[in-house]
Amino acid sequence: MDEQILFKKEGLIGFLTLNRPDTRNPLGHTGDGDRFKNIVNEVNADKNLRCIIMTGNGKAFCAGYDLSLYAGKKGLNPVYQGQNWDPLQDYNFMWNNTQKFMS
Repeated sequence: MDEQILFKKEGLIGFLTLNRPDTRNPLGHTGDGDRFKNIVNEVNADKNLRCIIMTGNGKAFCAGYDLSLYAGKKGLNPVYQGQNWDPLQDYNFMWNNTQKFMS
């Protein structure tokens, strides 16, 4: 499977490309947040890079958060809590995800 988020360096510039063109590059696919944060950390540690240019592969930059993985999925999903939904657990999961993407 191709990587969901691509990264390459060219001179002083880092290029981060969202790579799910068939679904207009939404965020939230398994591992996306960690990959995103790791790229930002790599750029911040590299004294030879001056900026990151973010782009999306295909017709769209980013469709937003991929709700099909959670709210739109039938049956169990990675964050399903059962009948006893805990709003703090849900908030913490979403906060953690958001912090990675906003890094």
